Amino acid sequence: MKNNNKLVGKNILVTAGAQGIGESITKHFIDNGAHVAIHYFSSADTANQLVEYATSKGQKAIAIAGDLTKEADAKTVVEKTIEALGGLDILINNAGSLVARKMLGEMEAEFWHKVMDINMTSMMFVTKAASTSSCKK
Repeated sequence: MKNNNKLVGKNILVTAGAQGIGESITKHFIDNGAHVAIHYFSSADTANQLVEYATSKGQKAIAIAGDLTKEADAKTVVEKTIEALGGLDILINNAGSLVARKMLGEMEAEFWHKVMDINMTSMMFVTKAASTSSCKK
């Protein structure tokens, strides 16, 4: 029977792909036949378990550590994805964090910048790296 799943063989990078929602997203793509690059910041064990899960199903997978608030790390994550998978078809910008709850009157500029870097700047860095790289090897 022919598999009509449009994700089979697609190369996908999931940022923060080894915890919470990201872990579920990664498993979904693996279960639907995609090759995955699993970015993580602090979830190495889960990322490596997901790599094992994907390879047990005959798919390519790689776990890649990085601090996406640093442009060089974001670029490296994209480059390693392309090198390991042979290209990049889909980018899932899942990385982000609440960091902490603070009332506006309690919020310092340093805290604000940290929140924006984790939730917005990191997304820009990864998207920029993916859009300016050669996504097909």
